[in-house]
Amino acid sequence: MGNTSIQPGGESAHRVNPPAPAAPSAASSWTEQYKADLTSQGAHSFADGVPHAIEGVDWESQNAANADAGSPSLGGSGLEILLSSAGASNRWFSYDQTGPAVMAALSDLVSGYGPSDTIAVQALVDLNITNAGTGNSAIAFGLLCSDGAFGPTSPNPGGRWHYSTIYTNTATNYDLSRSGGGPLNNMGNPYFLQAIGAGTTRQALCEMIIFPGGGWVATVTADTDFIEPLTGVGTVSYGSMQSRVSGQVFNNPSASPGPSFDLTPARRHVGMMGYYQTLGGARDATITLTTTAIRVMKRA
Repeated sequence: MGNTSIQPGGESAHRVNPPAPAAPSAASSWTEQYKADLTSQGAHSFADGVPHAIEGVDWESQNAANADAGSPSLGGSGLEILLSSAGASNRWFSYDQTGPAVMAALSDLVSGYGPSDTIAVQALVDLNITNAGTGNSAIAFGLLCSDGAFGPTSPNPGGRWHYSTIYTNTATNYDLSRSGGGPLNNMGNPYFLQAIGAGTTRQALCEMIIFPGGGWVATVTADTDFIEPLTGVGTVSYGSMQSRVSGQVFNNPSASPGPSFDLTPARRHVGMMGYYQTLGGARDATITLTTTAIRVMKRA
């Protein structure tokens, strides 16, 4: 608000007060725990299944035999998973956990990670279908959270997992979240699918918010850089991996040992996963799945 003062000679002058200072931006409640630019890590193949350090944390491949030779691998484009007729049909559904993945223990990525913490994992991903093929295909790519188990239904006893991915049948693109591997019936069927459009290439940000006790929120957005967790505008879904109510856990001596949350901090792994499942016809598609960067944050 201005005011008026009388100057020498009887003249008046209108003086304007300085503008009020801008309100400070709200401080983020998230702290960055781990970040890796996967385009600057040098060349490396994860095909041998041997752990490899990225920014001080060991990452290890799963189901590499179902990817093309030498894949998954690091290079100038990022972390690539190449899928074609060279590998067997694969997927993540219930106890069938055969899609190629590169994973790390979440306790290695987050300092002081405990059961009361809320964790955000984000990955910048790029799906490129270089040949759609003639068969009926299901292709997914994005973030996977699991208890570390992987492999085919038999003899693998299976583990708990959930994911936040982009998905295509080569005709229509979708956002897809899913959970599976638990002891209940149809623990692979719970899913959320949102049609996005068509096209043979797609970039996205996949986010997974991990809550204590197995709860999660999956988000897929069109962002090409990292964002504040839980602020993304896109497809959002949520679920829980807790397969027993507390009374069953604490009062049933025949239940799994201890108060058994399905994905405890000690067992939880996160990483990048892709799969190419042949639903019918020829297996003749060619797909490149690329992750350019990954970030892990913890809520203060």
